[in-house]
Amino acid sequence: RRRQAEGLVEILPRVGDIRRMGGAALDLAYVACGRVDAFFEHGLATWDVAAGRVLVAEAGGTVVNLSLPRPHHEDDRLVRPLEALHELNDDAVVVAAGPGLIRQLTELLVQAGAHEGP
Repeated sequence: RRRQAEGLVEILPRVGDIRRMGGAALDLAYVACGRVDAFFEHGLATWDVAAGRVLVAEAGGTVVNLSLPRPHHEDDRLVRPLEALHELNDDAVVVAAGPGLIRQLTELLVQAGAHEGP
């Protein structure tokens, strides 16, 4: 939690607001319907993400796991969709947003060190 708080200190001045309203499934549904712009959280289980990932994708958004190893090109990791739930682990940092925001948000999280997990 300390690392998450340190990341938030870096992020807060650069975003409008950060809210925590409930479970990850609800937060992902809110991203899908446009009620909130984006979502990120550390250490989710597969059941926290399974349904919400589908909702976000069907709405045109993207769900990524920032803790995955970097693929061939460094920037590809920032927008690589979470394709399989087995990719989640205790270090997973799940990020969801619409297509116009996902790259900006993931870059911000990486700059703030929030992608490194708790």
